[in-house]
Amino acid sequence: MGLCELCGSEYPDGGESRTIHESGKRHQKAVERRAQAAELPKKTVFVALVSKGEAGYNSIHSNAIAAAFQGVVWRGRTRFCGFLQDHAFVEFASEDAVEKAKAAKSVRISESLTGVIYERRITFHDDHDGPSVDVDEVIQHVSDPSCKGFSAQIDRIASIIGTTEVEMSRRAALCKRFEELLSRYILNPSLVQFGSAITGVGTNDSDMDICLLFMPDESSRMSDFVRDGTELLSCPAENFRENLIHRDELSALSIRDQTEVLFRILKELRREKCGFFKSLYAVSDARCPVIRFRAYDKHSVELSVNNRIGYQKSAYLGTLVQTDQSGLLRKLILSLRFWAVSNGVFTSEKKKTWNLNSYTITVMFITFLQSEKLLPAFSHSENAVCVFITIPSNFLLCDLIC
Repeated sequence: MGLCELCGSEYPDGGESRTIHESGKRHQKAVERRAQAAELPKKTVFVALVSKGEAGYNSIHSNAIAAAFQGVVWRGRTRFCGFLQDHAFVEFASEDAVEKAKAAKSVRISESLTGVIYERRITFHDDHDGPSVDVDEVIQHVSDPSCKGFSAQIDRIASIIGTTEVEMSRRAALCKRFEELLSRYILNPSLVQFGSAITGVGTNDSDMDICLLFMPDESSRMSDFVRDGTELLSCPAENFRENLIHRDELSALSIRDQTEVLFRILKELRREKCGFFKSLYAVSDARCPVIRFRAYDKHSVELSVNNRIGYQKSAYLGTLVQTDQSGLLRKLILSLRFWAVSNGVFTSEKKKTWNLNSYTITVMFITFLQSEKLLPAFSHSENAVCVFITIPSNFLLCDLIC
């Protein structure tokens, strides 16, 4: 099977399959979008906002940036970009206006805010696939003469690839900002992170797993105006700004339709906040439908709707890791994940085929430890019981090696 890099579609090998594919509607639409994107630098500029004080760009409105350009060139239309709204694209009516704006190099927007003007650049491929673990660098650190023995090596690996506090703060800020954007279309949305964010065994290159949960809220009862699934799936997403979607309206739909409604909202957000989303697409045929995209900082995000089972599975793994007061279980899992990454276990030759993931291999490892009596097998209890365990490092390592 061949893979079209332009539209992401697969087509059979041999014959005129490629020619037939390229004449199809999906490919032609992708060609048209690329042509439109190629024209953007001729009518737009990139503006980086530089603030002198704490008030900064959080309180700035796009109209203020457009007004600032009136003293430099003819009027422009402004679109904020980025999760902190710290930069913007300004669109002009002519190429001459763009050249004048670039020649000005900067524009004063307010007493404390300056916009630095750059040429807008369009790329049609990913120069950076996002944060990643540098396998060679980690191996170099582990091979250091001062890092001798299995215990020292897994300590070093965990300290290098484990999610840092700074990274966790960045992800929390992205999730909060994303929730603010969704609140323009959905009444009181609640976004929660799960996966590596709560298991405690995430790495800096881990995907962000986010779930839109429907939380019970008696204070926001639905009005008499109720839209059915057909209307939610067919009306323009921008209409939801005037009449926010209530959780009860979404709850009445199937998971697949809930995901489709959310996907349409995200496409509308991408049109407005073009710097927040990239490579946005929905996986509707999965057991749990998800929406995948790359965030402004290149993080790969997987968004699901009301995925309580996924959240609970992550919470279970996180509880197991936290009960180990020695911290050895977390280090072993991170080291196992590094082994899997360095040996290509998580990679697949085709993007759409299933492959082993970090969650699966972590569950397999914990199950093995429990079968070997190295971890207790936990069971459900009617009464809440607080349990702490300590894994003797020598005992565990000897058993694993044997």
